[in-house]
Amino acid sequence: MRRAAALSLLFVATGCASMSDVLAERDRGGGVVRSYAAPAQLVHAEARPALLEAGADEVTEHREYFAAESGMSLFSMGAVGALFLEPTGPYETRVTVVVKRRVATSIVIPFDEDDVHRRLATRLSRRALAPVPAPSARPGGPVSPPPPPPAFTPPPGTI
Repeated sequence: MRRAAALSLLFVATGCASMSDVLAERDRGGGVVRSYAAPAQLVHAEARPALLEAGADEVTEHREYFAAESGMSLFSMGAVGALFLEPTGPYETRVTVVVKRRVATSIVIPFDEDDVHRRLATRLSRRALAPVPAPSARPGGPVSPPPPPPAFTPPPGTI
């Protein structure tokens, strides 16, 4: 009995994924990559809530990525993941999400790459970008107010 417990503990300990595994996976080109038509600041603001909505218990911000973790539950041993932001233009951001099960033999995973992307896309679609004001007719000059609307006069013979 003790031998079986020791072997199962050894099996679990050797198969545990960590954040270094997630970072190595991303360095190898792994993960799910999607581009969003939104500035990096907006995507950055919505990354943490999207990870939490997807099922992460804890999200920490690092210089180049958001790290996400979920703990053990009745059905899962948890997961670790990361969301990487890469601005590709003033209004476009590339997002890579990598998620690994803590134990490779876990059947259920608390959150996955597609769910994180789906929730991020939903959050971004709810945020309206501020409209850009139209340029004035004379750059740098004062903008004249619009003319007043014409006074209403009813057509002849209607009153």
